[in-house]
Amino acid sequence: MVRKTYRSSDAAFRESIRDISLAVENWRLPIILAWRELQNRYRRSLLGPLWLTLTLAIRIGALGLIFSNLFDQPVGFYLVWLTSGIVAWEFVSGTLQSSCEWFSSRSGYIKQGQATLGSLVIWGMVSQVLMLLHALPLSLAVSFCFGAEFNANLLFLPLGILMLCAVLMPVGVILAMLVPRLRDVEPLISSLLQVTFFVTPIMWLPQDRGIIEVVTKWNPFSYLISWIRNPLLGEGLKAVDFIIFFALLLVLVPLALLIFVKFRKRIAYWL
Repeated sequence: MVRKTYRSSDAAFRESIRDISLAVENWRLPIILAWRELQNRYRRSLLGPLWLTLTLAIRIGALGLIFSNLFDQPVGFYLVWLTSGIVAWEFVSGTLQSSCEWFSSRSGYIKQGQATLGSLVIWGMVSQVLMLLHALPLSLAVSFCFGAEFNANLLFLPLGILMLCAVLMPVGVILAMLVPRLRDVEPLISSLLQVTFFVTPIMWLPQDRGIIEVVTKWNPFSYLISWIRNPLLGEGLKAVDFIIFFALLLVLVPLALLIFVKFRKRIAYWL
């Protein structure tokens, strides 16, 4: 019995690695699917994906004018800070929320064997990156209009995006595997993200005193946001950013792989 269990686990691991390998080899397919999904979403629309940028600009403009006065900050500086923070937050929260449906919303591909689970993960991740690319020009434009300093540190922006993708992808795999089995996970994530938004320095500025310092220091989302925000503010990534990055990968990647191997074959029955 022990030997049979061992062989079964070993076979499940090999099949999971093969699933991931096929997804990497056929990486063009999920990218094409993500692009077509974005096109279909805005078909027969005059502005198309520009609606994303427009609605985001209106929201940031309204929040910036109000909260710059509440926090007693210069409007220009605060708009640059707020825009870069919200653009980064939209990418992080959007990825976490959408990952809950990476498998459940595309159950037909799974049941008919048209795509591997790994391909669906890449599809979901690419969709969020495309959304981010529509919002980044807004942040760059706001920074340019209000005199933010552009320097060589802006080159850290692609690296910061790659780091975020590397951290969010294993989290997305975990959520995508759990939601079909435990439907309560999706509303729980949505509620937690609403709370996290207010305890993360997105609308407010971090300070070096009291509870605010503790919240900023021990909130991992503060570092995730900074990987995109800092280059947009003309600042580079710090050593602590890379320490947090590798620490998160060390925990999340093995956990995601373990869950993926264990529950991969059951996904089709849960959907």
